[in-house]
Amino acid sequence: MSAAGEILGVQELEGNDFPALRTVDSSSFLVRSARGRGYGKQMRAAVLALAFGPLHAQAAITSAWHDNHASLGVSRALGYRPNGESLHARADGADVMVHMRLQRADWLASGAGDHVQISGFEACRPLFGLPPTSFRDHPR
Repeated sequence: MSAAGEILGVQELEGNDFPALRTVDSSSFLVRSARGRGYGKQMRAAVLALAFGPLHAQAAITSAWHDNHASLGVSRALGYRPNGESLHARADGADVMVHMRLQRADWLASGAGDHVQISGFEACRPLFGLPPTSFRDHPR
């Protein structure tokens, strides 16, 4: 993500075994000066619009440390729901990772991605492990 030519952060979207599982996972990072200005929510909404739009994902998952209130807030604001916790090692010892999940139906009902425009996707379908044909008849 950039604003006025300055790089503010990065947003990632991955989908291990995506053609079979139809689930994506997101992660992001924003430079400190860009935090709290709505960029994180915009970035995540963009990749979710891709996931639930032309990729036809059925679910999106994400995780954040229990004390990363900004990341967890973005997830909640976009409709993610709690999906468990797990203990992970950190430099200073064990800590709690919070997992969240967003279902396709909840995303579509929210309208959160209605303002996002995606173009040029069809040529990229094979890069996602998807057949080059359209999913126009695929159930939403």
